[in-house]
Amino acid sequence: QEYAEQNNKNILFLYNRRPLGQKLREETKRINNIKVMAYQTVQDFINRNDEEKINLDSYNYIVCDEAHYIFNDVFNKRTIYIYEELIKRIKEKRATIIFMTATGNELWNTLINEEEILDIDNYYYFEPSYRHIKKLYVQSNNMNDDVKLIDEMLEINTNLNKKDRYKAIIFVEDKKEQFQLIQHFRTKFKDRKVWGVKFSNVASFNDKEANEYAKEFLKDDVLQDFSFDCEVLITTKVLDNGYEFKDARIKIVSTRVFDINSSVQCIGRTRESAYTKSDGLIVFVTNYNNAKIK
Repeated sequence: QEYAEQNNKNILFLYNRRPLGQKLREETKRINNIKVMAYQTVQDFINRNDEEKINLDSYNYIVCDEAHYIFNDVFNKRTIYIYEELIKRIKEKRATIIFMTATGNELWNTLINEEEILDIDNYYYFEPSYRHIKKLYVQSNNMNDDVKLIDEMLEINTNLNKKDRYKAIIFVEDKKEQFQLIQHFRTKFKDRKVWGVKFSNVASFNDKEANEYAKEFLKDDVLQDFSFDCEVLITTKVLDNGYEFKDARIKIVSTRVFDINSSVQCIGRTRESAYTKSDGLIVFVTNYNNAKIK
């Protein structure tokens, strides 16, 4: 950023989820040569050929945060618009494009082997740390596994002070699963806080609705100080990035998400810095059978 500022270069910083955009805007609000925009906004402008709203040629550097969005975003089928514009700028040397993601295997393979535009010397890899994960279990695709797991945790919590109670996050594949789990826990543990992220407000997902979904979640003040104000949080992939949880009381993360990249992102919502060496997180991932894979 300092180099760009000193050399009168402009930077476009792209994000895919509203909370991430809010964080980036806060971090860059005093930097004049950085523009922060959502991928979705840029896609719409490109689709409408609206150069008054966005002129990509005015940026020397385009930083693509959570770049797996381009290939893996379940809520948006128009990512091809921005992908084609970025590739064109790389091939024509019109801008420097920086892709950043923890789950970019599909993107890297395309850029290196198909587009043949990513020099391996310009590929940087940082080894992820999972030291805060104490145990990893593989569970069946039967939703009763999650029900039994969280039932046991909530029973244990019954004997603990409220401030000491354990927390859990369940990432589910769709709203039907979310609804069933929420109904079960709210029926069995009527006096306890079990949250689902506005599952009843959205009938079908497109990108705009997904952002509104996350917006409503924030408005309910469920998220507070890098945590959430409930014992069990049940959500779809809409929260698979853009959020950071730094609460050592989060003891369980269960992902029923089918896509492996999304599952890795879901697990990555917890932060190692919250846990001590003697403490840790228990992670459950779902093993889908051949019928589901087909």
